[in-house]
Order: sequence, then structure tokens, then C-alpha cells
Amino acid sequence: MSIKPKEIWYTPASNTLHFEVYPGTGLSGVNKQLIEITLTPQQLQRLCAGINKQ
Repeated sequence: MSIKPKEIWYTPASNTLHFEVYPGTGLSGVNKQLIEITLTPQQLQRLCAGINKQ
């Protein structure tokens, strides 16, 4: 599944990524949904390393 969030933000205190998605962005039947993913410091480091490679 692929989603295209309208907004993405990160909360350092809880190591949480937040994705705000709306209809037509890969999740059918959703008016507005907030997806939160809590990362370990190692996962965050790997994510940043992957982004920096692009």
C-alpha cells in the first residue's frame, strides 16, 4: 500500500513520526486520518541514513 500524506512531522520527545492523510491518498473511505509510528533511536537513524542517500 502506498500513501501520500498531506503533512508529516516528527516529535523528538517521543520519537514519533506523524502522517496526516486525506481521501484519495491511498486509504479509501477516510475523511482524515492520523497515522503515528514510534521509532527506536536505531530505526530513526536508519531512516535518516536512507533519506540522506537519495
